[in-house]
Amino acid sequence: MKRIIVFLLSVAILFSCSEFIVDSGSKELEMQINCLLDQWHKDAADAQLEPYLALMHENSVYLGTDGTENWTKTEFRSFCEPHFSKGKAWNFTCLERNVYSSDDQQTVFFDEILKTALGPCRGTGLFMKSNSDWKLKQYVLSILVDNKDISGVLELKQVNDSILISNQELLVNTDK
Repeated sequence: MKRIIVFLLSVAILFSCSEFIVDSGSKELEMQINCLLDQWHKDAADAQLEPYLALMHENSVYLGTDGTENWTKTEFRSFCEPHFSKGKAWNFTCLERNVYSSDDQQTVFFDEILKTALGPCRGTGLFMKSNSDWKLKQYVLSILVDNKDISGVLELKQVNDSILISNQELLVNTDK
């Protein structure tokens, strides 16, 4: 019963957003993308690795919350496998989503606010039409930080950020 109420509330919230879709006449596309993303998140919560990864384009990229998490689909699979093999991975619940499409409706980008174990996060991504299927080409997960908390967060991140920047500078200088 609780799931039904949450589902109905989610549907009501999604359809009440005034800027939910930018193209007129693309409600079907909006609903299709919402279903794909909702199922993708459900596949993760249910630890269904193959369906979860099947939505992703072969040349997709997943950017996680850590600065080092810039994964190809193959690298992301390696990250996912140990989590999914436990029978439960992560559970992201969409609280809000905006879907936008190109004029020819062959490219869709979206942003979503998610309820996660990390607290509220933002997911952003890009779908591309591949033959007759939609494939997720890029997904970016970001932790939301209130502006009033940012100075404390920056202070906590200072050491690891300097290491990340140094490592990236080494990579750039090595490539020259």
